[in-house]
Amino acid sequence: MMGLVCNLGRHRRGGNLLTLAMALLATNAAAQFTPYAARTEFLLTPPGVHPGALAGFINPATLALLPAPEVSATFATAGNKRSVRSDWGWYASLPHLGGGVLHRQRPGLSDLTEARIGLGLGDQDVAFGVGRGWSTGRGPQTSSVWISGVLFKPSPKWSFASTWTKASGGQGREIAGDVGYRPMGDDQLTLFAEGVRSDRAAGRERFWSLGANYRALDGVHVSGRFLDGHSISLGLRLEFGELGVRSQARQTSRNSGTRRLAAVRFGPHRGDAATRYREPVYVDLPMSGSVRHRAYRLLDDGTSQLDLIADLRAIERDPRVEGVAINLSGLRIDPALSWELREHLLALRTAGRHVTIYVDRARLRKYHLASAADRIVLDPYGVVGLEGLVAGRMYLAQALEKLGIGTQQWRTGEFKTAFEDVSRTDMSDGDRRQLMALLEDAYTGLRRDITESRGLSEDTFDFLVDGAGVFTAEEALAEGLVDTLARWQDVDPMMRAMGAHRGISTAQLARPSETIWGRPPTIALVYALGVCDLDTGIRARQLTQQLRDLATDGRVDAVVLRVDSPGGDVLASDWVAEAVAEVRDSKPIIISHGRLAASGGYWISMEGDVIVTSPHTITGSIGVVGGWLYEDGLKEKLGIQTDRVQVGAHADLGFGARIPLLGLSLPDRPLDTKEAARVDEAIFSMYERFIARVADARGHSIAHVDSVAQGRVWSGHAAVEHGLADTIGTLSTAIDIARQRAAIDADRLLRVIEIPARGWLAPRSGVLPFGLFARRLAAEQVTPILSPLQSWLEFRSRHNGQAMPMLPDTFIGSETNLTGEPHHE
Repeated sequence: MMGLVCNLGRHRRGGNLLTLAMALLATNAAAQFTPYAARTEFLLTPPGVHPGALAGFINPATLALLPAPEVSATFATAGNKRSVRSDWGWYASLPHLGGGVLHRQRPGLSDLTEARIGLGLGDQDVAFGVGRGWSTGRGPQTSSVWISGVLFKPSPKWSFASTWTKASGGQGREIAGDVGYRPMGDDQLTLFAEGVRSDRAAGRERFWSLGANYRALDGVHVSGRFLDGHSISLGLRLEFGELGVRSQARQTSRNSGTRRLAAVRFGPHRGDAATRYREPVYVDLPMSGSVRHRAYRLLDDGTSQLDLIADLRAIERDPRVEGVAINLSGLRIDPALSWELREHLLALRTAGRHVTIYVDRARLRKYHLASAADRIVLDPYGVVGLEGLVAGRMYLAQALEKLGIGTQQWRTGEFKTAFEDVSRTDMSDGDRRQLMALLEDAYTGLRRDITESRGLSEDTFDFLVDGAGVFTAEEALAEGLVDTLARWQDVDPMMRAMGAHRGISTAQLARPSETIWGRPPTIALVYALGVCDLDTGIRARQLTQQLRDLATDGRVDAVVLRVDSPGGDVLASDWVAEAVAEVRDSKPIIISHGRLAASGGYWISMEGDVIVTSPHTITGSIGVVGGWLYEDGLKEKLGIQTDRVQVGAHADLGFGARIPLLGLSLPDRPLDTKEAARVDEAIFSMYERFIARVADARGHSIAHVDSVAQGRVWSGHAAVEHGLADTIGTLSTAIDIARQRAAIDADRLLRVIEIPARGWLAPRSGVLPFGLFARRLAAEQVTPILSPLQSWLEFRSRHNGQAMPMLPDTFIGSETNLTGEPHHE
């Protein structure tokens, strides 16, 4: 690393010495902080243009732009003893907060050491910062200063920054500013200028510079500066991923010698000059926990879907990566998320990355995920189960009768079966038809994907399913279901044999920082997860306000609403649907379906610009159901009595005993004939309004919507065929559509903000002492863990007698869902 300096000065040697001595004496006597020119000499560009923590020492506003922690060290030497001989410094910063120390050695004067801390707040386009500094010489006296700064990057082409420095006690003031211009709107070429003025107490500093920075190659930057009319310098900055080094040389006068300056940093990835020379690697990606929509930042054994997508995309873009080795042992994931993960693995293969997957035991769904790999490695004592798919329900009518709990129900359409598990003893014809259709759609999709990936015929696959069903490791290898029998620890030599030198974790992947100036394009990812309820599940009170805030937030370009809900309260559903429509009127809002988006879950989806669903989403169920659970002998069995007084003929509808252990209240009586008729009327009225809303939102006739409604559930593919959804895709598909609808350049790095924000600490981590405070650190309300039956009964008791657009409890948090596999969302 080197710099080229051309001396432009024409001063005599004696004049230089006299000028230097006077300046140093004046600075020592009056200025209480390091002059701007000395503070910035380690930078190759002005602080408002310079990327990194080092700039935060001069302008604290730049700390707001730092994407990750960074540490830097600097040092400098001079050519002779008539000037500052050697300086050094170190700097450490987190996003928004940083500090450092700069030491200057001054011949004939005491050394000066200045420490500063700063705080920067704001975004990538506008930021403000404040700082505090302390300086001392060899004596005990210490001086202090206040620093404030501002940074404004209104577009990818322009940057403006300014700092104000003031010594405590009012003695010494300095104001500095810089401007940057990028003709091409990126970091290929940056032109810049800076200037500073200070008052007499601060040494009357008048310094300016102008120059340019040019990115010659990835990670290779050269810069040139014209400094204060005295010299020209050329510097070099080399980036090697998280490590960066830079060097320059200066000669401020003919006789002062060459001043060499260097800096080294460790922090965010800013390019890699050595990419072509890096040894190939593979990524070790264990998936031994759950994959969910959401995960806490700390002490959570699960992985969020968004984090997993980011990791897979980083694998795809990192040029060092030859492939990925994935361990699916212990993976817990729902069918829709599993399909989305499989799509991303196929994209990795398309991008030229080899995918090896290890499994120990795999049923049909997990095997479907594993079949996306180039190579499937099965444990020598593992099994592959291709038993097929099953759907069933438990019916409680006789059990409730024996317990002394009575039921009444009202519904629209033969397929709205949400109350049948407590009112029947077997499966109705309508429920049987819709469940069978779901299974057939799911099986057809699984078979198609597996046979295409493994080179099997559909007849062969059906024979394997209907024949043995379950295969030992040797049988699975013989049938072509897997490629190798080995343990997880044996995968490493397999990956090395394909050319990878070593394995790395996802934390070691290259994730280049954004280099474009200005506010990054932003998409809000909003979650609507759980039953449609005002204060639990999707938390409609909170969710509605969040959506309305996004509708007027000019810093958010588009919204993606991720829905995984079986429905519930119509009031909660309609609140959210109304808020979605408000967002749609101001910016794109794309709906992304998870496993469930039915009944009320579809209600909150229908107003979106585009609905993206998956083949394994259960959606539709456009209908309304109501049920009434009441005491019918249970009190007598338990030895409980109740009594009451009332004003009003219907005041006793909700009155009843609170059942011990369950903590649920059961009304003392059923609805009478008139009351039941009123509920029936309300349910059919609500159904008519529901299908009318769907027809208006989706652009269909009411007759068409009614024909596919009647409470029937549909698979994702069927929903697209019937016009209830627009396309099959993943969460990434929805984000890409939102990007296109918002006219965001495909080359720009996209910022995705999650709403609600993630909690920091898993509330049931069991780790002390942090577990004691986990509820306070969690961003979302923590509710007690209930069994699926308890949860269903608790929700039903709170909404007893209400008309609700909701799925049967079969689909809601049961221990096994339609596929017979554990449901973990």
